[in-house]
Amino acid sequence: MFRIRRSFAGGVWLAFVPASLACLVGTGCGGSGGMPPPQTHPVSGKVFYKGGQPLRGGVIQFQSASDPSLTTKGDIEPDGTFELITLYQNEQLPGATQGQYHVTVIPRMADNKPVDIHQLPRLYTVEAKDNTFSIELERPKAR
Repeated sequence: MFRIRRSFAGGVWLAFVPASLACLVGTGCGGSGGMPPPQTHPVSGKVFYKGGQPLRGGVIQFQSASDPSLTTKGDIEPDGTFELITLYQNEQLPGATQGQYHVTVIPRMADNKPVDIHQLPRLYTVEAKDNTFSIELERPKAR
């Protein structure tokens, strides 16, 4: 005859595995710990120089004044228009979260010549609605 012995450690193991699986299923496998992505609002606009000529390509970045780790950016098209996206973990969310932002404009580099990076002096506010901004830049100085 065989006698089955159940040790205390075996009983703990049998209780631990189902509890662990239930915890994983309940929280999901993502790195956010079950946190939903932030709510974003559409942000678009146009970047141009004084006098109305559009900035012909580059990148615009909105950096949250309250959470500098929040990355929101957009590509500036040849006609000067842009739409922002927010990078959240492995997702690209359209728009930006509500709040105030420091804005930086980086023109596209042409002919391997250095470009002026524009850090705008005022804060821009994203509200819980469609947001459209006109960003006017000083003309770069001749080099």
